[in-house]
Amino acid sequence: MKHIFCCIIISFFVSACGDGSHDPSKPSTPQSEHLAIAGTWTDGSPGYINPNPLVISDGLWDGNEITWYDNTSRRLVHFSPKSDWAAASYVMVAWLNHNNQIYYCTEYPGHTTAEEARNATLTFDESDPATRGCGGSFPWSTLTPPSP
Repeated sequence: MKHIFCCIIISFFVSACGDGSHDPSKPSTPQSEHLAIAGTWTDGSPGYINPNPLVISDGLWDGNEITWYDNTSRRLVHFSPKSDWAAASYVMVAWLNHNNQIYYCTEYPGHTTAEEARNATLTFDESDPATRGCGGSFPWSTLTPPSP
């Protein structure tokens, strides 16, 4: 009987604690707050205004899975599928509110895992997002609520 009791206790702790494998690219617990920039936006990328709204939620950036975000540091990581200018990878996005305008900058260095993107050294410059600081000398993109 004592042996059975010990096995039950051990089984409980193993199932409660998991198998020790944890994907650090995903939050260990559900996000305690909603993504600060969640919403439907007009995307004003430099030299181009997307005619389709950019929809951001706690779990998706324009239809692509967000694997991590932090409102305090104003950063998120999402998966970006292959495009004409970049291979499929995980990317870091930074955002800020500067002079009552919300800006964002996406860094595309080709991270193969979400953890790698999350821990990358960032090269964003937030001092003058309207004219430079994203990817070096490029302006940041704007997020504007769509016109009614």
